[in-house]
Amino acid sequence: MVFNLRTFSLSSTSIQVGPTACFRDLLRRFSVLELQVATRNFSPDSMLGEGAFGPVYRGCLADGSIVAIKRMRELSEDSMKQFRTEVEVAGIASHPNLLSLLGFCDADHECLLVYPFMVNRSLNFHLGQRVSNPIDWSIRMRIALGVARGLAHLHDQCHPSIIHRDVSCSNILLNEEFEPVLGDFGLARIMHETDIVVGNVEWSIDCRPVKWSVNRRPVEWSPRHRRCISPQRYHDTYVNSAVRVHTGYVAPEYLTTGKCTWRIDVYAYGYMLLELITGKQLSDKGIAGLHPADLISEFVEDNSLETIVDPKLQGSYSKDEAECVRRLALLCVCMNPAKRPKMSEVISTLENSCHDERSPSEADSQSDYDWNLCETNCSTPYYSILASPSSSEIA
Repeated sequence: MVFNLRTFSLSSTSIQVGPTACFRDLLRRFSVLELQVATRNFSPDSMLGEGAFGPVYRGCLADGSIVAIKRMRELSEDSMKQFRTEVEVAGIASHPNLLSLLGFCDADHECLLVYPFMVNRSLNFHLGQRVSNPIDWSIRMRIALGVARGLAHLHDQCHPSIIHRDVSCSNILLNEEFEPVLGDFGLARIMHETDIVVGNVEWSIDCRPVKWSVNRRPVEWSPRHRRCISPQRYHDTYVNSAVRVHTGYVAPEYLTTGKCTWRIDVYAYGYMLLELITGKQLSDKGIAGLHPADLISEFVEDNSLETIVDPKLQGSYSKDEAECVRRLALLCVCMNPAKRPKMSEVISTLENSCHDERSPSEADSQSDYDWNLCETNCSTPYYSILASPSSSEIA
């Protein structure tokens, strides 16, 4: 497919943030030359990393500000859709815990996105690649609360509301004060009124292999968790959307139905909490990571916090807070979507010294939990070192 970028414009008045404002009024449109100068003509020495969208460069603008610049790798239908979505979300959502878009360029056969540079990289980097001087417990709690606030803003304060769909440690960036900023909105789903459906979400999981792959490898249910469960149903507001995987953790009901709700972000947030507490990364089985179901089982079956909390903390953490976050994580990844908490409830729980009135058993009996979860791959933030896998669409 060939795109004529000269005819692609984000300033169309059909895309509105408010009654009269449009994206041209909100975002700076850079020239290709400006960004070439900023990155020394996209020098390999300026490259910070590469993701599914394309390479990311460190740039210095004419005013001296340091930025991160995403450059589209190839002109495809998927990448153009992600480009538009990133810009559209920027026009709707503005919050201290959401990555802001400074501007864009869509000229001379180039599509580029310009963001503030996050000096402390990603949560994925600190949990996985950085061995010495780990982030302390207070910072981890700050990250948990900040990400929850960002997601709550997307779900409850944006009009139309937004489902991120790609929450993971790779997409949580940290500024100079280690405040979390949730980024990478290329896969976000904007809940436009014309697309919304109100009805039942019906789903079930059985023993058959999942018909999709990560990194060109077939993915199946974990053998130790291959029990059939009965069909589930709950009433909700949703949009129908093809499942696309970059990173993160796909909620099972979304995987099987393609019905997208705010609950899939809560599910992914729960897994982020598990990684935050344990310091263990959920990645491809057999590649220095755990199967998601195995980590959940560890949380449910082992009551000793000492064996669960990241050993790099060397016991320097609040046991009450750790127990609270463990319970909260289990609520968020509850297999019954209707029983997952809203992000506003997550915020209240974390703000109120983690004293949640509900327990995981009230959301779902721990002994009856069915952890039929799929493998995923922890890819990189937009400026990390290793390349992330390309997106995969699940029919």
